[in-house]
Amino acid sequence: MNRYFNFTLCLLFCFSCSSSADLILFDENMTNFPQNIDFLSLGDSYTIGEAVDSTDRWPTVFANRMVQDSIINLKSHTYIATTGWTTNELMTAMDEFAFKDQYGLVSLSIGVNNQFRGLDFAVFEKEFEILLKRAISLAGDRSYAVLVISIPDYGLTPFGQSRNPDKIAKELDRYNVAKKDICEKHGVVFYDITTVSRQENHENSWLASDNLHPGPLQYELWVERFYSKEYRRLMEVL
Repeated sequence: MNRYFNFTLCLLFCFSCSSSADLILFDENMTNFPQNIDFLSLGDSYTIGEAVDSTDRWPTVFANRMVQDSIINLKSHTYIATTGWTTNELMTAMDEFAFKDQYGLVSLSIGVNNQFRGLDFAVFEKEFEILLKRAISLAGDRSYAVLVISIPDYGLTPFGQSRNPDKIAKELDRYNVAKKDICEKHGVVFYDITTVSRQENHENSWLASDNLHPGPLQYELWVERFYSKEYRRLMEVL
């Protein structure tokens, strides 16, 4: 798998705030979003969509939903994400990448590999905050133009079932609480998709072919989790 994924999508796109179930943030300046937006997605296997088609990645699914609603033009979509990356490895990759001056939207999904490898939790908190600040900077210092999703619970997958799923769940909950707290500190929306990953679902497309990563159906439901209420809220202010 290539280390970086760059591709241009001729789409229409909009950005939304979080519902009352998550962190509610809305800025009147959102109505000044540029008509042509560059979308940057930072992360790991859950961002790049390990073992699924590129069209099934959740950021792409999210963008495509926005296409259907014909709100704002999306000029390009850049992925900096690789399966297995920790916060530190994402930081290193970002140091080596030539970014645009500014992105209209930045998504961040990272942390599962810190937990999986048993790395120092305090180091994760520090590095995640650094990454979030960089994401905000890449979004032109507009915190409302950054979105973060929680870490799904892989302990419920066939892969995770043999690796102490209760321990995995407790550790991921700790990671997600830390991520949400740091996002709130910096005024960034945080979306809980872990709840979706813990649903019992035996459909073939729920998991990818590796029986570890989400499949197309699950990624679609992640987006549904935070999209519908956010779209309605956005439509009220545009």
